[in-house]
Amino acid sequence: MSDLVKSFKANYNGNKINDYYFNDDYSAYTKIYLGSNQLATAETKTTKLSDFPPSVRETIKKSMNEAKNRITLQQENERITQAQREVEDYSFRHTRYDLGKYDTTI
Repeated sequence: MSDLVKSFKANYNGNKINDYYFNDDYSAYTKIYLGSNQLATAETKTTKLSDFPPSVRETIKKSMNEAKNRITLQQENERITQAQREVEDYSFRHTRYDLGKYDTTI
């Protein structure tokens, strides 16, 4: 079981709350436990606040909101970057150059 826990700690470093490992947007989580067959078990479920003990619900809710804001900001930055690329591409395609001005053979 310790190998499985080490693997999850390495991959979900910042998204661990108590014994729960969350994906980047906190829409799903994994809990690791020793199954009835005495084997380490990783169970992944969709995040529902009602599934968690009251002691961690508020922390999860806060983390979910932060992740949502971070993803929204990231998407907005990507949209702005794409718009800037389109403007630069348009400018490049529609700029006229006086080749005589840049002709070094004269």
